[in-house]
Amino acid sequence: MPETEKPETLGINMEPHYEKESSLMEAIINGANEGVKMVIGIMALLLAFLGIVALTDLILSGIGLRLNNLFGIQIDWSLKSILGYLFYPFVLTNDRISN
Repeated sequence: MPETEKPETLGINMEPHYEKESSLMEAIINGANEGVKMVIGIMALLLAFLGIVALTDLILSGIGLRLNNLFGIQIDWSLKSILGYLFYPFVLTNDRISN
């Protein structure tokens, strides 16, 4: 969306604000602290993503079990098997290219 009004900072020299540590040890501690925060954030993101994948697999398996009982068929309705069926043509294509 284009800006239609006059910007508040037009004509003002805006310089970024940096907090400078007073000693080398403080800089090392602050850097390590920021690194730990980033690693914990990445771990939380991976844990949440794996939880969503596991929940999706559980829901698909439950729906598949009911469909198997309803229609009298035996199909594996897990996320692993469904993605295996979807990506199987790409595996064949890649195998033909490498030979």
